[in-house]
Amino acid sequence: MNTKTLQVFFNDIDEVMYERRETNNTLAFKWYNENRGRAGKILKRYLCFIMASQTLYGEEGNPFGPCTKSFFWSKNENVLEKVKDRMQVLNS
Repeated sequence: MNTKTLQVFFNDIDEVMYERRETNNTLAFKWYNENRGRAGKILKRYLCFIMASQTLYGEEGNPFGPCTKSFFWSKNENVLEKVKDRMQVLNS
């Protein structure tokens, strides 16, 4: 996987913006403001960690069984290459 692949994959996804709880936009954050913080870190940094652990390493298991979703960054059979692919996605 290369950077061009990532740009193609994420190209059509717009950034979700914080618009306060009064917004009528269903695709906006109403309570999450990435610039607020706790313990010396802004929330954007916390969300980055959560995304990494839940999305990059999870396979969307549910009560009907494990591995209900296959991500393109998890398809490489070589473990080291799979980790490199995940890191590219995380840093894109």
